[in-house]
Amino acid sequence: MSPLINDRDLRIAREVYEETLGGSADVKYAFLGGSLSAGLGHALSDIDLHVVVDTEDPESFFRGFEREGRIVQVNPISLDKAKALLAHGASYGISSKDFSQLSLGEQGLGKLVRFALGEPLAMSDDFREVVDALDAESVRHIVMAHHAFLAMSFAEDCLGSLRGGDPMVAIDAAELALCHGAELLLAAAGDYYIGRKFLAARLARSYACAPFAKAVWHARNQEFPYQPSVQEATQRAESLLTLANDMAAIGMVDGWDQPLKSAAVPETQNAGPRRSPYFFPIRMTDCTMLHGPDERHKVTEPMMKVWTTLTGRQIDEVPDQTRGRYPELSSNDDRKFLGAVEKLLEFGVAVS
Repeated sequence: MSPLINDRDLRIAREVYEETLGGSADVKYAFLGGSLSAGLGHALSDIDLHVVVDTEDPESFFRGFEREGRIVQVNPISLDKAKALLAHGASYGISSKDFSQLSLGEQGLGKLVRFALGEPLAMSDDFREVVDALDAESVRHIVMAHHAFLAMSFAEDCLGSLRGGDPMVAIDAAELALCHGAELLLAAAGDYYIGRKFLAARLARSYACAPFAKAVWHARNQEFPYQPSVQEATQRAESLLTLANDMAAIGMVDGWDQPLKSAAVPETQNAGPRRSPYFFPIRMTDCTMLHGPDERHKVTEPMMKVWTTLTGRQIDEVPDQTRGRYPELSSNDDRKFLGAVEKLLEFGVAVS
């Protein structure tokens, strides 16, 4: 059982299932899901009991129960829809030619995450193979890509609004990009969820993400003049996007192969090249790219790592800075590092 699930809530869910649905041959799978399974519930949260049902009228299973002062909400999904959804979670498949996993949207991906995080209560033998094929690590990667694309999309909205002279929309878009950058970092650390739930608290409770909790809190709650000028909005928006970009870069590079164990907020300087705040890293099965407003550039893994470490230091410090963070690149000579920086500047994914 997940350590995030309360024993009492699990017991209540089991009792309600066994007393009301346990004898139904139509129920193929039942699990405790929702915010409670992700450790995001509270004293007034519903207990979400999800059931996969093989019936022509799955909505007939939709019902609620009151038990020990808690509401147990039964949420049905048809067998065919569950199989189609879980097929997306068998492996990570987003590529430059296949974006079908992103087409799930927030609603579909949210349901897939519930399956991945849920605590099983009952399962029929003929549905076990379907559940066993679900790969939680692949779901984590899909969530990371989902937030990376959304962060990039809002960065594009931000830049377009600044160019169009709409500073308030630009700041709103940058704040939304920041939230998705934070969600990407959380997913990189193994805390993935779809839904606007307690971002600051989740960052603070994660050992890997905690260094960013205060920065995100201050960024989201900073006092700012109403109706700012475009210049003021640009400074504010790019500050938000830089923080979003920091979290996305660390998450995608350091938290992809295995969940992130630690992270540090970069110290930004202004003497040398730094990442453009409008670009975000995207990992696909066939390439790695830096994606920004109306532009995308395929880059190699070493080049991505060089880009990740660009925080405005003097350009001659970049090779040692990158090697210090990624020792596996230590065999590269300085000319290769500096050549990578020149290419990143040429692409516009880095600025100086």
